[in-house]
Amino acid sequence: MIAAGVLSGLVAALFGFLDWLAIPSATRAKRIGVVHGGTNFLMLLLYAMSWAQRGANPIEPRPSRTCSRSPGVRWRCLAGSSWIGWASVWTRARTSTRRAR
Repeated sequence: MIAAGVLSGLVAALFGFLDWLAIPSATRAKRIGVVHGGTNFLMLLLYAMSWAQRGANPIEPRPSRTCSRSPGVRWRCLAGSSWIGWASVWTRARTSTRRAR
């Protein structure tokens, strides 16, 4: 399951990066996109490290200080990045709706 999450996260990151490239430079949206993408990248990196730590024996993974302490960090990254993504989409949706009226 971790492998599926990491691989699908890489695919999502590609499309997120392409969307981010389309945002005009020196805007608040571009800065928010950097924070959102950076947080997602950190979370994806921690999950990839956890996947690598499990190695060939996922039942009894090799102990690692970094990965054993990272579940809390991963959850904080997930919560923060999800909120930033939701807030940016919601703000964009409200702005587009107002312009359409």
